Amino acid sequence: MRHVPRIATLAAHVLVAAAVLGAPVQSGAQTPEKSVIVEGSAGYAGFIDSPMIDHFTIGGSARGLIKPRISAGPEIIYMRGPGADRDWAFLGTATFDLTGPSSSTRRFVPYAVASGGFTRQTTPVGAGTFTSSEGAVSGGIGARIHLGRFYLGPEFRIGWEPLLQARMVIGIR
Repeated sequence: MRHVPRIATLAAHVLVAAAVLGAPVQSGAQTPEKSVIVEGSAGYAGFIDSPMIDHFTIGGSARGLIKPRISAGPEIIYMRGPGADRDWAFLGTATFDLTGPSSSTRRFVPYAVASGGFTRQTTPVGAGTFTSSEGAVSGGIGARIHLGRFYLGPEFRIGWEPLLQARMVIGIR
């Protein structure tokens, strides 16, 4: 029963982040049939230390089109580190397609990505558990390889908490 308040607090944080980060997206959407981009991802995140602390990541995002080449919205990432080290990232993320205005019809679309928000860390320390939250920012590049209505592609980011990220993204547009 001690975990119920933690789960409720986490759920409240997720709802608030989605509402705050998602509100501008709804008003900026242009066309109903192509206004939302839904993505899932899995990969690697490295937190700076000596040596780097490796984490497996899994996440999801929903972004709305603001302009034909620009999208923004909330992103949530779960990171599993060594032992019982667990982290969550709650981010507002924006992407900018690097190809021309007809990028939605191209098979290969390179893009730039930027995000900001916070991470929540929980890790065992001695006989107890340490929990903290701090700001998170990152930026990087990726590419979408369209396979019909779906796409797949690599994405690489550098930032603060975590320092390095490499993931494979799958999405639908």
